[in-house]
Amino acid sequence: MARYRQFLVALTLAALTPVVMAENKPSFTLGGGVPSDVYIYIHGAYNPEREYLDKYWREVWTSFKKTGIIEDFHTLISSTAPPADREKFDSFWKRAGELINGVDWDARIDELVYTSRMGTPMPEYLLLLRYESDAKAAKNGEAFAAVLKEIESVAGTGDGSFTCDEQQVHGATVKSLKARDVPFASLRVAVRGPVVAVAIDRTLLDESLGLLAGEGDKRGLTQTERYTRAMARLPLAEDTVVFFDVKTMIEGVRGIMKFGGEQAPQDEKAQQVLGVVNKVLDEVSVLDYLASTAHTEGYQQHDETIVMLAADAPKSRLYKVFCKPEPIERFDRFIPKEATAYSVTSGIDLAALYGVVIDFIGKEVPEGDGVLAKWEQAQNEIGFRPERDVFSWLGHQMVSVTLPAAAPSPFSSEDSVLFIKVRNEKQANEKIKAGLDKLNQLLTRANQPLTSQPAEVVGTQGFRMVTHPMVAMFLHPVYGTAEGYLVIGSSSEAIQTCLATARGEHPSVIKNERVTREGLVPKGAVTSADFADMTNMGRDVAQVLGVMGIVSAMIPDQPDTKPIRGIFGMVSKLGPVAMKLNFFVSQSSATTFEKNAWHIRKVINYREPKPATAESAALSEQ
Repeated sequence: MARYRQFLVALTLAALTPVVMAENKPSFTLGGGVPSDVYIYIHGAYNPEREYLDKYWREVWTSFKKTGIIEDFHTLISSTAPPADREKFDSFWKRAGELINGVDWDARIDELVYTSRMGTPMPEYLLLLRYESDAKAAKNGEAFAAVLKEIESVAGTGDGSFTCDEQQVHGATVKSLKARDVPFASLRVAVRGPVVAVAIDRTLLDESLGLLAGEGDKRGLTQTERYTRAMARLPLAEDTVVFFDVKTMIEGVRGIMKFGGEQAPQDEKAQQVLGVVNKVLDEVSVLDYLASTAHTEGYQQHDETIVMLAADAPKSRLYKVFCKPEPIERFDRFIPKEATAYSVTSGIDLAALYGVVIDFIGKEVPEGDGVLAKWEQAQNEIGFRPERDVFSWLGHQMVSVTLPAAAPSPFSSEDSVLFIKVRNEKQANEKIKAGLDKLNQLLTRANQPLTSQPAEVVGTQGFRMVTHPMVAMFLHPVYGTAEGYLVIGSSSEAIQTCLATARGEHPSVIKNERVTREGLVPKGAVTSADFADMTNMGRDVAQVLGVMGIVSAMIPDQPDTKPIRGIFGMVSKLGPVAMKLNFFVSQSSATTFEKNAWHIRKVINYREPKPATAESAALSEQ
């Protein structure tokens, strides 16, 4: 699970990190072109401190291009298409390649802004790019506009269903593609000096261009008290700024719901559904906004985020589920010094969430009483009641720990332990045993019963090891209860080390020099904290992708399985790309809840680049 989270971190960073090179200092000038009524604002700017990261990501992209996956995809689609369609597809592919190659992807981007608002009847989207020069912006603006002309040519039938036009708006040249049957939105490209804008909108682009030109009476987001108050609680941004206005988004969704209701005033069923949706929006309106900034210090990226509760959050049923976190006083209680990854969280109150769902259905959903009656009957028939069999004993604090395996095997070099807080240890043991007994009954009927035996965990009693013949070679989890937690581990030794740490008989992770050097070590109570060693992330992902090649070879080479075989084969080629993700070192975060808001601090550590040599320079040019 920890490896999966690491891979997601890498993909997210790849998506959000613009590959840019410049000599000027960071600036966020394009923020002035964002209207005040958007609900999402993401802004990235060049920072010379991140040039080494830009180089790393260029190496990843170069490696991807060398895999030949794009060509393989074309061959796969072309070979599986009906003969009559192959010529059309090949022609489309060739033209798409010409359009893509018409863009200067190496042109330096100094700023990038993405924003959106909940227009009616559909959202509007805007992307702003500030290039290194007017000439670069003009060239790529024309290349983007060529796509609009191509769509008009391919989709249009000569009857005016799709049309392109050109206008001057606030000093910008705006080229638009409009669909006659969709009058409330158009696809547009605008060029104004070094800025290129791409939008799917009705008026968002015009308002943005007006703000950038200092014209019109529209107010900018970054000038509002709401935005500036949020940013005042965060460090100064150098790399990125994110502002997600939950309140404005929900108001926009309500507007779309209202529009939908007005289109079908006599449809009683539709009106009931819209009524329920609005009630759901009432409940989820517990958050006001999310604001985040990022800056770089050497080979560390620092992110800080504020998640602010709405002033009327206590009115929501969900308030007691998500918004009253139980503080964790000692985050390192179960985490031994040897840990390579850990995660502690106060979690959510599942019992309260279940109660909220039941109460909402009964009071807010039309014919909800009938739904609950059927649910009651189903529980009686299967002999299972969530509130009795799970929520009565299950707590909501969780701790996961990864550490070197006590007995490494070809299948794993790590051990893992999961702690789930329980309200009653005895009841937890009884319910877990009852659940395993029922599972074993089903497996026994298939002549594949579970095997279970006592497991020795020094310092405690009652632990058992359970496995199944199909996974016994590499999986034999140990479970039991101790210290007020349900404990599930990959080995007795790993559990034993974690429990010894809790008893003070083994040093905790705060004695780990690497964690204290690279990580965010909480000084007091937190609602969550984590650390993950990412030095082997690329290797681990490459190994998983390599398995895809083995799977591909096992799939019969037949017409009906050829697409699946081809996809698995293509994915397996990404192994060398994954290996290029070797510049991550570690990531950690800590979350506190104070002043009616969650405050999340995160640090990502990157590998320091090796000094360039003539050989490495030659390889990078290939």
